Amino acid sequence: MRLLLLIAPTVFFAVYGQLITKWRVQHLANGVAPDASIWIRAAHYLADPYVLSTYLAAIAGSIAWLLVVERAPVAVAFPIYVGSTVLLVAVAGIVLFDEAITPSRLIGMALIVAGVGIGSR
Repeated sequence: MRLLLLIAPTVFFAVYGQLITKWRVQHLANGVAPDASIWIRAAHYLADPYVLSTYLAAIAGSIAWLLVVERAPVAVAFPIYVGSTVLLVAVAGIVLFDEAITPSRLIGMALIVAGVGIGSR
């Protein structure tokens, strides 16, 4: 449990970054011509303060991760971090963005939960 609490800030910042990016790109994509170059699209997205906040979250998450690997074995912490992040992003995608729930996704999420539970012991 202590390890999960230690990893929680890193997971929070990663999940925040993924969800805000999805939300803003969905919203901002309508304001760019479909045939615009990748550079024009990227400039349009990077001008958005919410998108920029995801980069600050990535930096904060990296700093939080430094504190995790200082105190825990990376071979244990990293799978828990990745599994927790994938699970939370998948669930939030279903809830917030009405993404499809399929049997294979449910099985995958159950396996992730099992892996995080086993890995955190």
